Amino acid sequence: MRRSTLTRLAKIVLSVALLAAIVAHVGPRAVAVQLGSMDKALVALALALLVCESLVRALNWYQLICSGARRVALRTVAYAHFVGGFFGALLPSTLGTDVARSAIGTTRSKLPVEAWLATTVLLNVLSLAVIAALALIACLWAVRRPDAPVATLLVSAAISASVLLAVVASWARARGPGRTRTSPAGVPGTGKLKKRLQQFLAALVMLPRGWKMASVSLVATLSYALRSLGWLVLLAAAGAQISWAALLTIGPLITLGAVLPISVLGFGGFQAISVFLLAQWGVPPEQALAVSLVQSGLAVLLHGIGCVTYVAGGRVSLPALAAADRPNEKYPA
Repeated sequence: MRRSTLTRLAKIVLSVALLAAIVAHVGPRAVAVQLGSMDKALVALALALLVCESLVRALNWYQLICSGARRVALRTVAYAHFVGGFFGALLPSTLGTDVARSAIGTTRSKLPVEAWLATTVLLNVLSLAVIAALALIACLWAVRRPDAPVATLLVSAAISASVLLAVVASWARARGPGRTRTSPAGVPGTGKLKKRLQQFLAALVMLPRGWKMASVSLVATLSYALRSLGWLVLLAAAGAQISWAALLTIGPLITLGAVLPISVLGFGGFQAISVFLLAQWGVPPEQALAVSLVQSGLAVLLHGIGCVTYVAGGRVSLPALAAADRPNEKYPA
């Protein structure tokens, strides 16, 4: 059996075991009762907000691609975003989603896969920076509350500050002297691997400036606001009481925990970290677990939209995806 297959099976087993453990800890009956009592109208509203958030994120990806003077149709970006999410959901890895979206974008445009993948990475980094900045502000606001979980706030603030410092340092390094668009300095390796790294770093260097960066950051903030609002709606559907500021303080921890390679389709690790962090703000475990399960289920439905888009918009063959993932000879200026 191939190593990749063994790794995939191990992640599935870990995800199922972790989910089973947290359900057993909270109590299957309590979770079932909580799921059955959730307001269905609010759950539907949360799904609508999730779809809107995904559309806004696709728009932001389009902005990043176009900021480098690479014109591509918005429908192509939206198609790559939703269909790539569908393909990536079949893999127990967040990286799989990014690669799938980039490869699909390449098959439907003249842009190299490095340009698509680099802008995807940039979008992830900028979105994480927005989440970290809002968390820092929320931590300073929430620490005054008498019931504030100080330890959790300190951890969140430390992680948020580290993320922001790393982003600023990377920005300064990318904009520093000696950086070019086609030959970034200090790239190790030889042959095709070195060429691939050069192309990828060249795309990363082309960060937006001025009002373009402000526009991308603003849309990233709107995207996160929609996601947070969806969480608040689901918590309200379960009868939980939590403020928006409290939810923002745990945003970076939940975001980073969700991308750990221990979950399949968002089940397992996401539930464990959600129950733990929401409990710090007084949310009962059965409510937190029910909300996180519904949230993961809605994400699967969102991937279903990608499946419908894939069938309706013209299928992409697997050989085409494999060809798109091969290095290009030259990164276009």
